[in-house]
Amino acid sequence: PFHVGVNLGLGITGTKAPSDHEVWPKLGMQANIIATYHFSENFGIYGEIGWSQLRGLYRGVLGRIDYRLDYFNFKVAPLIYYKEGFIYVGLIGSFKMSAKQTLTDGTEPIFSPNSANFGITAGGGWRIDFLHRIRMVLSLNFDYYFGSWIDAPSKKWHAYGFFFNIGIMFGIGKYKAN
Repeated sequence: PFHVGVNLGLGITGTKAPSDHEVWPKLGMQANIIATYHFSENFGIYGEIGWSQLRGLYRGVLGRIDYRLDYFNFKVAPLIYYKEGFIYVGLIGSFKMSAKQTLTDGTEPIFSPNSANFGITAGGGWRIDFLHRIRMVLSLNFDYYFGSWIDAPSKKWHAYGFFFNIGIMFGIGKYKAN
């Protein structure tokens, strides 16, 4: 009932911002170690540890700012299976590994990105069992952060990411024959 593996994802990332700013999403990516444990045929727990890159562009008082956040993430969520399909909704915590903001005129931004954030994660997808203990996983994942990612007077800077992931998982431990 225990599987562990890796997944890679590409998607759209961006930020929710105060109403006096224009925002545009950009392409982001992620790479994770994933694990599932099944309590029964239809219920389990999903866990993930990895890296995500959130990118976007916004225009404010200082001009256009292109940003990139590299986060170390951990996720945990209840998991529901139905045949080969699955869904989960849970929590995400992230720590800043690196951050870069660039104004179009080359000057440095006056606000710095916060070091940690937390939010909600939701996803679903399909598993394809190849062999007894090997499965491919195709999934869509949405992460939304409750905390402001930037240390600015307005706390309405909420990062998000919507990813398509491809992964492979390997079964570990005892299996009962079907």
